[in-house]
Amino acid sequence: MNFIRELTVRYLDLKMGKTFPLAAAGEIQKSNLEDSYLKNYKKMPSKRYNTKPAYALEGKYLPLGGESVVHGAVHIQNLKDVCRRRGVSVTKYLVAVLIWSIYEEYMEGRPGDRHIGVNLPINLRAFFGSTTTCNFFAVSSIDYQPTAS
Repeated sequence: MNFIRELTVRYLDLKMGKTFPLAAAGEIQKSNLEDSYLKNYKKMPSKRYNTKPAYALEGKYLPLGGESVVHGAVHIQNLKDVCRRRGVSVTKYLVAVLIWSIYEEYMEGRPGDRHIGVNLPINLRAFFGSTTTCNFFAVSSIDYQPTAS
């Protein structure tokens, strides 16, 4: 959000014909540049964990410099209603839909010897009250091991 705000302020300055130095456009605060990892770091006991290779999606590689974009549209209120009925957040629901789609399309709805793994980035700014414009996220590993029913 900070980046979009700064970009919008700068755009409006240029559109109105003003010539401010970039730093003056939004008066970037020093706190926006802090390393929030260091500020919020707490020494924790190290945990060891084992991972097995996840199911690898197959497909065609794009040529060097190629692009592929998939567009979709959803009525947000309908999505929120479905999530509310299921008692989950929109993020949890969409990750579950992704995992189920991989299971149905790639694994043809059959259990396999590999789990389906999704690495979900989590924005930590809201959890720690940070306004940093630097990267401040963690990754949560979500796994599903299809079994015979």
